[in-house]
Amino acid sequence: HEIQISAEAIKLTRSVMNATLHYRVSLLSRAMGALKDVDLGADIVSAHGGVPVEQQVASTAQHLEKRHSFARIAPGQSVRYEGQITIPLSQVRVIRQGNAALFVPLLRVRLDGASEEPLVKTFVIGLGGPNGGRVMPFRIDEGPRSYEPIAARALD
Repeated sequence: HEIQISAEAIKLTRSVMNATLHYRVSLLSRAMGALKDVDLGADIVSAHGGVPVEQQVASTAQHLEKRHSFARIAPGQSVRYEGQITIPLSQVRVIRQGNAALFVPLLRVRLDGASEEPLVKTFVIGLGGPNGGRVMPFRIDEGPRSYEPIAARALD
């Protein structure tokens, strides 16, 4: 691809009603020429084994809410966007494990304008460090809190 997409999860905060992910998406252009008017869309869904994968991971057929637009990205340039996305806990698909209620957020990212087809990527978010290894799900049966360090792992 002419553009490389990476994501970092900064922290997840949970209130009584919502979970909010603070994240950073970085784009590195490998294109020969400048890219213009690149739109970054993103959302959060929750992973669950009982739901078809196609409904969980980002696809080019889905439109994700536009979060940011880059007017111009020069060849070799790296740009980034920091933002936050909130998901109501009522929309979370809870995974039961013994007495625990677990939440596995998926950050879905879509780029329009960087290539002929939209570029999409899905990242699983969980407790863990930035240097690889598995990420652990969040417990949502505990009280409101803030989680960090957390990590994002690309699914594809």
